[in-house]
Amino acid sequence: MIAPRFDAACEPAPATRRAGLLNVEQVAELLGVCTKTVRRMMKADKLPRHIELGRLFKWKADEIHRWIEAGCPDREEWEAREKWNPLDALHGLRSDKNA
Repeated sequence: MIAPRFDAACEPAPATRRAGLLNVEQVAELLGVCTKTVRRMMKADKLPRHIELGRLFKWKADEIHRWIEAGCPDREEWEAREKWNPLDALHGLRSDKNA
């Protein structure tokens, strides 16, 4: 079985609004791919975590835009980046300096 290519999906289409939730069709439009590719990317953990509302899948619009700007990393890398807070590092430096 040939693995689907997701690298082409990382080039954003024209900007859409950043507030609210996006559905599969809107994410596909942003990425310039079909909805089937978005669903494949979901299953392969190539997209940020989605929210399930019944049988609907939604993503936070601002997170999808940040994810695209970050180069569309896979979910594991994206979540690691999102948890890292540069202020934590600065706070640690301040503590060491004053100690």
